[in-house]
Amino acid sequence: MIQAVLAVLLLVGSIVLLVRRNYTVAISEEPQGDLVYRELLRVRKLDAAWFLGTVLLALIIWGLRIVPPGTVGVRPDGSVVRGWYWTVWPLENPRIFPLTRQMLVLPERGEDGLWAPTRDGVSAGVRVVVWYALDTSRIREVASRWTPEDLKQALRTLVEGTVRSALGRYALRDLAATPRETLATAIQEHLQRTLEDEGIRVERVILQEVMIPVAFQKAFEQEALARARLAREDLELERARKEAERVRVEAEGKARAIEIVSRALKANPEYLKYLYVEKLSDNVEVIIQDSRGFLNFPEEKRKGRKRSAGGD
Repeated sequence: MIQAVLAVLLLVGSIVLLVRRNYTVAISEEPQGDLVYRELLRVRKLDAAWFLGTVLLALIIWGLRIVPPGTVGVRPDGSVVRGWYWTVWPLENPRIFPLTRQMLVLPERGEDGLWAPTRDGVSAGVRVVVWYALDTSRIREVASRWTPEDLKQALRTLVEGTVRSALGRYALRDLAATPRETLATAIQEHLQRTLEDEGIRVERVILQEVMIPVAFQKAFEQEALARARLAREDLELERARKEAERVRVEAEGKARAIEIVSRALKANPEYLKYLYVEKLSDNVEVIIQDSRGFLNFPEEKRKGRKRSAGGD
């Protein structure tokens, strides 16, 4: 557009300058004595050459085209151009396609969501973002099928249909419980299979939001709270059961230990006295007790000691 304006201004300026330099008014006298004024345009060779050069320069400027950075142009003959180029047909209009990653947001601004019926007939909505890019090696095929505007509209229609189809495969309850990444991956795989023959790469699908009716959402939340409460109660019951099991095992262990000690003491009652003496302090030298004291030896042993003392 700028090139065309510059070319027109150059042509107009050169024409004005040529006329001003070569326009003259001639005055002649008629036989009757009247003066006659004649306007003459006599173009000199140098001015003509200059004018032709200006026209050629204007055509060159008019034929200049620039493909913006980050984009690629496909001319009507199918040739791919980037940056500056020149065409002999100043009015040709190449198709300009972006080479960078593009973003498609659904729903469009002003809409509350992309809604579709689920498997059980209840409508649910989503907000989805699709990142895609054109395959530069197949840009001619893309340009032969689509204009840039038609391509974006076709992608929008395809994404809408894919999202609605994906929502229809889920029940509302499953849709609320399914992670967003799982649903986004399913949509991305379907789009990639569909668009790989069109020279378009689907790089990422982001599911920003899953919207379900408020009444169902509250019901699901209450159900989730009830499940959490039951799980907490089950955990407390399991903890109480384990604690009771621990106490039982500990009590059984103590009872078994007491039974073992009791059997051992019955078999060797003197061992208890030995343990008693072992626990006494090293400073104890004399123990005074009556005839029925804990440390009294059996009657047989006392008699044996007395006999030994009398014999001595």
